[in-house]
Amino acid sequence: MKKLILTFLTVITLCSVSMAQSKTMVIYKGGVKMFEQHVSKVDSVVFKATPDTVMDVEGNVYRTITYDFGDGVKMTWMIDNLRTTKLNDGTPIYNVVNENARFEDGTAAGNYRMTPAYCWHMNQTYNKDIYGALYNHLAIQTGKLAPKGWHVATNMEWTALENMLAKTAENNNDGVAVFDGTALKIAKSMASQLTWASTSAWQEIGNNPNANNKSGFSLVSCGFRDGSGWGQTGNNGFMWTSTVTKAGSATVIGEANSRNITAAQRGFSDPSVTPLPTGVTSQGKTNGIQLLFGVRCVKDAAP
Repeated sequence: MKKLILTFLTVITLCSVSMAQSKTMVIYKGGVKMFEQHVSKVDSVVFKATPDTVMDVEGNVYRTITYDFGDGVKMTWMIDNLRTTKLNDGTPIYNVVNENARFEDGTAAGNYRMTPAYCWHMNQTYNKDIYGALYNHLAIQTGKLAPKGWHVATNMEWTALENMLAKTAENNNDGVAVFDGTALKIAKSMASQLTWASTSAWQEIGNNPNANNKSGFSLVSCGFRDGSGWGQTGNNGFMWTSTVTKAGSATVIGEANSRNITAAQRGFSDPSVTPLPTGVTSQGKTNGIQLLFGVRCVKDAAP
């Protein structure tokens, strides 16, 4: 016991000396630098849990944000993409690596995959903390992908949030509220200031990224996976909703609503406009359920 105490005190002493002499504090996670800050005098570093986070079954922690819609209506969203590799009952989700994700046997033929699957973008685990995981819609259809007390956001919830942000000037990308004749101008205000490829057109997500994310929603360019192919991170970020639009089977491609966001985009089309304006991403876009997209979750309403 004395040896253990002595060793512990020695480590603390060395750390204290190192901190006192250093002018920069750097925090690493898994060998990746997550934080760096110049410091002068540091006598303590405190880590504590905050009420605006949620933890999944694996211990991954997600930041959250609550939006007030007025009249007592509030909605709490994750502002990080889901990155669990297990359902909330502990069941592992299959990791598709080199095989074709569309098909059950992993080749570009036969029956469609009808079981839950996930991957990291480009199969690189270092993408986990920035972009989260990419999931097929079968994982969502289990009803157990989100942490308990949460659920994968529905198409209606995405649309409600987009409309609220578009009508709230302080959350709109240019401070001018509502519909501009072609789109709800909120893709830029919902997109993170990081991860997006540079673009030249005014008000696009990739143009002047310091003006992004007025809403705090922090959408990232997580890419996507289609079979054995990938969408580039930086240029796009495809997100599933939980809303199924067409049931699927081993021989019939099912479909579900999604949000397909690109760096060269500034808004989403207003759902009240028909037909949709040319070149504007639809709020109700559908994709085959075997594709792998990012996922955001919403806290369940209080009973």
